Amino acid sequence: METPPSPRKTIPSFTIPVDSENKATQFHPFSLTSPHMLAFHLAWLSLFSCFFSTFSIPPLIPIIREDLKLSQADIGAAGIASFVGSIFSRLAMGHPFATWWAHA
Repeated sequence: METPPSPRKTIPSFTIPVDSENKATQFHPFSLTSPHMLAFHLAWLSLFSCFFSTFSIPPLIPIIREDLKLSQADIGAAGIASFVGSIFSRLAMGHPFATWWAHA
């Protein structure tokens, strides 16, 4: 009985030097080469947008409340809606990212 041939592993080629685990060995901060530097830039951009969206509004609440004539209940409801929206977006985007873009 013959054993089936083992699948041939393809060795990916990258534009920057990598080690045996395909991790970048050089850092090129002004490059958008895929996947190493692109992942780096998307990571810091998403961290910045998350930080900015989380911490930019609370200091402005007194001004927003006055301009829009909001009650305390309205502000509480907006906070809850914001929290629920962030949970929903994480749940909605978690599976597509894990399916198509996660690399082990």
